[in-house]
Amino acid sequence: MLDGLDRVWRAAEALAGADAGLRVRLGAARAELAAALRRPEQWPDGLLRQARGIARLLRVDGGLDPLDVLDAGLARQVAEDILSLVADVAAFAERGSAAAKATHAEAVAVPGPCLLVN
Repeated sequence: MLDGLDRVWRAAEALAGADAGLRVRLGAARAELAAALRRPEQWPDGLLRQARGIARLLRVDGGLDPLDVLDAGLARQVAEDILSLVADVAAFAERGSAAAKATHAEAVAVPGPCLLVN
């Protein structure tokens, strides 16, 4: 798993917490997403565009925190968008893991039966 993408899991964990309201949980998820985006070169293009789109909605610009003025419906939608990103990251990781296993299996494949002659 790429380092930056690993932070996306933490964003999902922040959203799943039940110890705070949605806006507080979105704030924690925003911090994890911002940390994940610090190394954009690690992201596949499609996932990077998706993550940056979410980050733009949550970016503090000027002193006004969008989480302070976000209505409940939009807050839920942003949370759903983050969870969708998490699902897409999981699918990407699974594809990468399957490809790595296939490559490893090819590299260590044992040839068919052979005879040892003394």
